[in-house]
Amino acid sequence: MRIPAGLRALPLLIALAGCVAPKAPPPQPPAPKPQVPPAQAPLAQPDEDWRDIPLTPGTWRYTGDVASYGPAGAPVLTLRCDRAARLVLVSRHGAPGAMSIQTSAGTQAFNAALGGLGVQVSLRASDPFLDKIAFSRGRFTVSLPGAARLVIPAWAEPGRVIEDCR
Repeated sequence: MRIPAGLRALPLLIALAGCVAPKAPPPQPPAPKPQVPPAQAPLAQPDEDWRDIPLTPGTWRYTGDVASYGPAGAPVLTLRCDRAARLVLVSRHGAPGAMSIQTSAGTQAFNAALGGLGVQVSLRASDPFLDKIAFSRGRFTVSLPGAARLVIPAWAEPGRVIEDCR
């Protein structure tokens, strides 16, 4: 039997197909540079939750248009109604600056000027922030740069001054 010419080369092609040069191994990735761990920064202490800070010592007293908080005879915070001007004056010891009042419903900063116990802020009796003070859950804080933060219980006395002033 006669093998056609095209098929005669087939065994040679099959033999050559098996003679393919092996692929070069892939290049090795560069060795990783030893990493120096970053210097351990001290872990920041989370701010203490203001709702867990002990209350400032004292008790509320209501006399006329004034609610005062603190030890007997030495108030650290007062809320006073100026009926003629329809203003509620919040005062505490300290120097003029930004007085911040924090309640369970939010925080607001006010410009505190000289007056009252040391410095005070004046709020219109209709200011909705006064309701946040009166209805704060359990406490509110009054902060002033350079002075200790006051943590005040939210009792009925501040609400009474606010309502009487409206």
